[in-house]
Amino acid sequence: MLDYIAIQKELQSLEARNKESFPKFQLKAAKNYIRILPEFDEKGLFWFKILFHWQIFKYPVICNKAFEDECIICSEFDKLPVDKKKALWKLRAQGVYLMNIVDIKEAPNKVQVATFFSRIAMPVFSFASDKTLNLLDPDAGRSIVIDRTTKDVLVYPDTAGVVQIDKSLLKGLYKLDKLYTPLASETVPEVAEKLVQIFSSVTTPSDGATSKTQESIIADFMAKFPQKK
Repeated sequence: MLDYIAIQKELQSLEARNKESFPKFQLKAAKNYIRILPEFDEKGLFWFKILFHWQIFKYPVICNKAFEDECIICSEFDKLPVDKKKALWKLRAQGVYLMNIVDIKEAPNKVQVATFFSRIAMPVFSFASDKTLNLLDPDAGRSIVIDRTTKDVLVYPDTAGVVQIDKSLLKGLYKLDKLYTPLASETVPEVAEKLVQIFSSVTTPSDGATSKTQESIIADFMAKFPQKK
């Protein structure tokens, strides 16, 4: 008989993994006008770089290196022979930049969290370093346009002039470095099992002497971090 309770539990588990406790800004296939909000903590940073592994499961997996911790996926990937690494290069972690923003075309205005890859983040950093733009100034700053109406995404300052934002919004800035948490040790067996499947799915000349089992990956990880058992 089909175990409907088990199915429901698994569904709830998947939903919990993907549930985010903050409003994520969604880029539209149009010209997006946003204000980048100022620094969110005493470090003076207006962004936080998080790292994800995208090719393990259907959902992204946190890379613990973003929290200056050991990442089981990076650790095992680094042990692979060169030819295997080249074949599985998509397993490498990719950086995503989190920023507090306001979509100025959306009413009422609210603080949202943008998740930008470097393609968008790099121009934003460049504009932020230009003092004439006052990018982060709530009173004298300009909007950024992220134009998705063309084949290539274009990012540029809005030429329409200064766009003030409601300063009360600044009280609702998200602590960007607290939105995600490191990969929990409880998930190590699940991740290890998937890594073994992925490693064995690609055949290279170096196969044989470098095969890894789920148990050996878990053992290696726990040997380095016994407190995470």
